[in-house]
Amino acid sequence: MDHDGQLIWEAYEHKPLSGTWSATINGTEYTGSVQDLINNTQHIQEVDYPVAELVKFGMYKFTKDGSLGPRDPEGVSTNMDGKWVKYRDLTPQQKLDHSNDELETMNNADMRYPIFVAVDSDNAPVGVIDGNHRLAKAIRDKHSTIKTKFVTKGIL
Repeated sequence: MDHDGQLIWEAYEHKPLSGTWSATINGTEYTGSVQDLINNTQHIQEVDYPVAELVKFGMYKFTKDGSLGPRDPEGVSTNMDGKWVKYRDLTPQQKLDHSNDELETMNNADMRYPIFVAVDSDNAPVGVIDGNHRLAKAIRDKHSTIKTKFVTKGIL
């Protein structure tokens, strides 16, 4: 499997390669096929970018007890038993189970592959499109940089 194929397989292990991705950035929802994401970003060079500058754009945050939860519980849905449920509507046990699942995915995230970060017209980061588990792992493990591909709205 080539580099991009491995990246997408790792990032979308619960979806087929013909699946879709979605990201809400500055209130606008972007969606596309996984194959389009691969095709449209092949020419983008990955760079080592400071983790500290991306923390606020990640989907997850660590709680005081070390569990992993969403940065914005109002805006996150999760798949529980085949049904999408808002994070805020989960029971305490479901939140714990969700955190444990997210921690396992984060622990298994392969740091050899870049994250995808959307940028605005001034090339300033505005949100993580793909790689939230890798970013969370970099934060937890105190990495100074993370491999990153910056993506403009036109590519999305």
